[in-house]
Amino acid sequence: QYIDVDTDGDGVVDRSEDDSPNGGDSNNDGTADSQQQNVASFRATTGAFAMVETQPGVLMSDSHVMGKPFVASTGPDAFIQSLNFLENQFGTTLTGLASGDAVSVSITFTANIVPTTFYAYGPTPGNVTPHWYEFLFDGETGAEINGNQITLQYIDGKRGDADLQVDGTILVSPGGPVIAPGDMDGIADEIEDAAPNNGDGNSDGIADSTQDYVASLLDINDRYVTVEAAPAVSLEALAFTNGAGLFTPDNIPGFLAGFNLTHGILGFEMTGLNPGDATVVKLYLPPGVDPKAYFKYGPTPDNAEPHWYDFNFDGETGAVFNGNVVELYFVDGKRGDSDLTANGVIIDPGAPAVEAKNTGGGGGGGGGGCSLNPAASHPLQAGAWWLLLALLAVIGSFTRQKV
Repeated sequence: QYIDVDTDGDGVVDRSEDDSPNGGDSNNDGTADSQQQNVASFRATTGAFAMVETQPGVLMSDSHVMGKPFVASTGPDAFIQSLNFLENQFGTTLTGLASGDAVSVSITFTANIVPTTFYAYGPTPGNVTPHWYEFLFDGETGAEINGNQITLQYIDGKRGDADLQVDGTILVSPGGPVIAPGDMDGIADEIEDAAPNNGDGNSDGIADSTQDYVASLLDINDRYVTVEAAPAVSLEALAFTNGAGLFTPDNIPGFLAGFNLTHGILGFEMTGLNPGDATVVKLYLPPGVDPKAYFKYGPTPDNAEPHWYDFNFDGETGAVFNGNVVELYFVDGKRGDSDLTANGVIIDPGAPAVEAKNTGGGGGGGGGGCSLNPAASHPLQAGAWWLLLALLAVIGSFTRQKV
């Protein structure tokens, strides 16, 4: 914001801090913020001031603020788009510590800024690749939220310290206050609230928009599908994908003949499992839909190369059909889990399939003419199996990096 003198060396220039409330003494301790290296005041995105303070003797340097995060529409961190970042992301470097020290940093926003959570970006002990993660207090490190004030707890070398080194320096991972949607499945509340049964797609008496393990979303033809996991499981990164244009009838597996993927390709992740857990997911398709198969794309224990396969129930994993409801049986790390790793995370790109109806228009492979919407004319018709998978291009869209 300014290029000017920074007397205290906290990374925020004097002119900015001197403009802060209470005559440049935003914490009202009788000393100008611009003269204290453990206090910094800066303008947030709304133009209002925010004040950052740590304990005396701890030195802040390279304090900085950044705008709201930009992320690609697909990829491991795409879920961040469903979050409402209220103000800038803040980062700083803390020195004057002994190795392994704990320290707290408070951020005070204007009274109208009342977040529900706090997200940070950087490496963590469980995942050294920089990524977005929820930085709530876990008993050791993280954000404690009290109205418009956030207290950030750090320990040198642990989660939140971006250098992950026990070296007497805490490189604060940049992060910011967030209002999260009612759940964390990545589907906007207004979409889930417009689902059938007044936003209760699985008819359990609870709005889908408030449940992490239930999500209602639109398929490629704007029809609602509800996905329900076990209550202890969180659904994340849900999306239907239309792979039109990336495949041709010439390279479609023969066993897909006779079926249409009228809903598109559904990708989602499940977290909150113990490694190796078995679990069941239900798909509630629109009334009148009668799926007969569920096809998946990815590696399997017997073939590490991504490929199409029929996810029929084999006694342990696979799809079971009951009218318009599909039950998907998974075991973490086994067939159907596309990361093939018993890590407490199940990744599932796949598609329910209905039998093709002969429209008399010529067709693809043994099943007669077919279309994505057999009841109406549709631009993706007759042999549109290649709709089936952009997965070569989009399978990365359904893979999230983990804390």
